Amino acid sequence: MKLGVCIELAEDSAAAAPLCLLDHLTLLIQLESFKCVIVNPTREFQVVARPDSISIFPSTLRKITLGGCGFPWEDMKILAQLPNLEALKLRCYAFQGPEWELDEEDFIRLKFLLLEDMDIVEWRASGQILQRLEHLVVRHCYNLQEIPYGIDYITTLQGLEVVDCRPSVVDSALRIKEMQEDLSNDDLQVLIESTWNEKTTKN
Repeated sequence: MKLGVCIELAEDSAAAAPLCLLDHLTLLIQLESFKCVIVNPTREFQVVARPDSISIFPSTLRKITLGGCGFPWEDMKILAQLPNLEALKLRCYAFQGPEWELDEEDFIRLKFLLLEDMDIVEWRASGQILQRLEHLVVRHCYNLQEIPYGIDYITTLQGLEVVDCRPSVVDSALRIKEMQEDLSNDDLQVLIESTWNEKTTKN
């Protein structure tokens, strides 16, 4: 079962009570894919009410796409507990704030992660993270300083894409590629596109 929600805000939208879009998801016991996108999001007020616990999400969820929700990064800990989540796509301030801390026990089955148009600065990780990750995509995260070193050692990694991020993030991608080669993962596909230095690199 799939569920998609799209809300378009007027440019002059005024603050109102957050929409409780997530409250009844738990009733959809066969839900595997959930998408919630806020068009023309504002950072001035919360449009969608924050999730308060893991219990509001069906354990059957395998794919989540969020855009414009503006959740604080600490709420990511709730999604990180979903036992069957394999794909997570975050676009346009789905989460906001300068720091995201990722731990070993987070996202134990995640295979695909997309970060696009996020204001994150520090992406921190401790221990062996995302051990089943196959594809990592980072696009237009202009403030991000680097991809955490824990990504370097993921032996399941098949694809890495970095588009229009800081040169230090590009350096992170090249560092990951080098480490993966040292781990005999010669099949890793790396795509780097950057207008910071007006050139495109493809491996």
